[in-house]
Amino acid sequence: MTSESSAIPPRPWEVVAVLIWVGLSWAAVTTFGFVYSDPITGEDIFYTLGLTVILGLWMWRVWDGGPMAVHYMRQLLLAFGVFAPGGVALLVVFTLSGFEMRGVLEDWPTAKLAVRTLPVIAFGVVSFTLSRMLRRPIVRAWISARAAAGRPDARA
Repeated sequence: MTSESSAIPPRPWEVVAVLIWVGLSWAAVTTFGFVYSDPITGEDIFYTLGLTVILGLWMWRVWDGGPMAVHYMRQLLLAFGVFAPGGVALLVVFTLSGFEMRGVLEDWPTAKLAVRTLPVIAFGVVSFTLSRMLRRPIVRAWISARAAAGRPDARA
């Protein structure tokens, strides 16, 4: 181990938490996408595998402390954190105002709608919280130290 690598602080738990959350979210999206879809085609599998590889590479760069990868992960989680609960709020407002969609929102009491949308609200709240955690000084210091060291693990 070089002296440069010893100057790098340990990986913050916030980064680990974000990557676990993104991985579990992606697993849930792909699972429900396959469970509730028509017969699965080769195209579905191709797109899912392709996007999984892209997400995996992005997560690897976040794990490695890439500043741009962490920044865009934070932006993505912030967008989920704002738009997921915001979309649910709009849906509830539309339902309360008498808005109906044939076959989708017919005969749905507001309480049933609220219970069905709780997971989306929870997803948004957790995503927003994790996006804010990636802005903590300890995470920024870790990213700066990794960038200053020039990825010492690549020189081994």
